[in-house]
Amino acid sequence: MELSQCNWVNVKIVSICAPNLRSLSIIDETFVPHWNESDSCQIMIFGNFLKLFKYHGDFLNDYCFYDSSSLDEVHVEVDYVGERSRIVAYRSYKLLRGISDVNKLVLSDVAIEVLDHAMEVLVRLPLFNNLSYLTMDTEAVYLDCKALLKMLQNSPCLEVLKFSGGVNLSPDYEKAKGIMDPVPPCFLTHLKEITFYEFSGDKEQYIDVVEIFLHGAVVLDKLAVFCGKSVWPLEEFEEVHKQLLELPRASGVLVMTLI
Repeated sequence: MELSQCNWVNVKIVSICAPNLRSLSIIDETFVPHWNESDSCQIMIFGNFLKLFKYHGDFLNDYCFYDSSSLDEVHVEVDYVGERSRIVAYRSYKLLRGISDVNKLVLSDVAIEVLDHAMEVLVRLPLFNNLSYLTMDTEAVYLDCKALLKMLQNSPCLEVLKFSGGVNLSPDYEKAKGIMDPVPPCFLTHLKEITFYEFSGDKEQYIDVVEIFLHGAVVLDKLAVFCGKSVWPLEEFEEVHKQLLELPRASGVLVMTLI
């Protein structure tokens, strides 16, 4: 089932209850003319056998899951929040709370970073005890984002971590050398693979990001970094690659840098 560009103005509650439904996508939920927060409604999803859920929009409405234990994969993409950051943070939190049993989770950078605008809900982020695969998608995300760090702390069985849009450190990252302190539990027991795509930071930041992960991930088997050909001249790349190989590491991980 796919719901695209739906306008729920003048509707207070939408209930989706289909016992045999396996896949549900709600996409392109974007602003319509003259819309305001009082037009939002509550979307109630009863997904007893639901395996896949995808959301793409601006969180104009509340999303509540009832019995989501069957969910295997969830994608949440938020494009823009503007002045609605706290409202979107609450709605993002409510959705994450409802799908906390998921195995595979794909989040856009905005969907996770917006939670930093409402610390009172961030500290109540649920445990993701079944989460084994986490992808940060769309644009580069700050590694020192409080919500991302909280997500890692609350995902004890995470095995694969990917940054499809890249990963950077915030401008004041010098103050964030201890951002993985305490080390997330999954780094000590389960995390086997980390992949960075589209890295675009400077060399020092690049090395710092890799060093942070190598320092904490005890059981890591693979750390792969993909850089575009235009990031650095060949000579600089070779120097950075050499520095990466010399970094101390908590495991016997193979660092791969691909161009």
